[in-house]
Amino acid sequence: MPDRGRSWGRSVLAVSVGLSWAWCVLPVAASPEDAVEGDPAALVEAHLGAREAALGRQREAARSRAREQALLAYRLLRRRELGFFADTQVRPQQAHATTLALTVLRRSLREDDTLRDELSRVSRERAALAVRPPSLPPREPPPDRLTWPTKGTVIAGPGLKADPVTGVVVREPGVKILSRVDAPVVVPADGEVRRVESLPSGGYAVVLSHVGGMSTVLSGLRDVDVKAGEQVSLGARLGRVGRTLDGAPVVRWAVWRGGQPFDPRSLLREGR
Repeated sequence: MPDRGRSWGRSVLAVSVGLSWAWCVLPVAASPEDAVEGDPAALVEAHLGAREAALGRQREAARSRAREQALLAYRLLRRRELGFFADTQVRPQQAHATTLALTVLRRSLREDDTLRDELSRVSRERAALAVRPPSLPPREPPPDRLTWPTKGTVIAGPGLKADPVTGVVVREPGVKILSRVDAPVVVPADGEVRRVESLPSGGYAVVLSHVGGMSTVLSGLRDVDVKAGEQVSLGARLGRVGRTLDGAPVVRWAVWRGGQPFDPRSLLREGR
């Protein structure tokens, strides 16, 4: 005689394990970062939308699983009531299968409740986000072109350099331009004068800020025609070329973007 109690017990386990595997292979939503860039609020909205969609699929799978388990438990209970298993040796096994089916069903129902609550929470967050104040306009990109701040010849670029006097290796953030004394130094891109500094070695340095988080530092000026807080335009005069300690008319030009120095020659306009 077939062992129907064991057969039903195996059926319950098969349904439970099989649906657990189905849970693991549910499709995953595409990364929200692939669709939204540069807008934090929109990125949050994309994350919540993906989460809500995933929870909806998971809850539907949980409810489907609960329906199958409920049907299985109902059939087992009905068979017990109808006295289908007459063999007294089978009854304990059949009772165990029924208990197992009811346990799995209760677990699935609790899982559905948890998913329902989480889905409700995410939906509320999305609704609250929908009435948020308008996002700030995106920051204007940095200048894509620069002009030479003075006429001359580049004698050194960015990188590690040994000091000719001390021999100490230092990092040079910009370029050195050998010009001529009193040659004009001009604004390489529209911006604002942030600082004007008097250097211990003599002369002046000017710090400019531009749109998009770009900054310019020009040093080696003999005198300065601008002051902090002044708006300056491309080509406007900043001052005149002076001399370094060794007497050379050299202007140092460093450009920073996003907190990192880069070689300004990559953005230079044609000609000088």
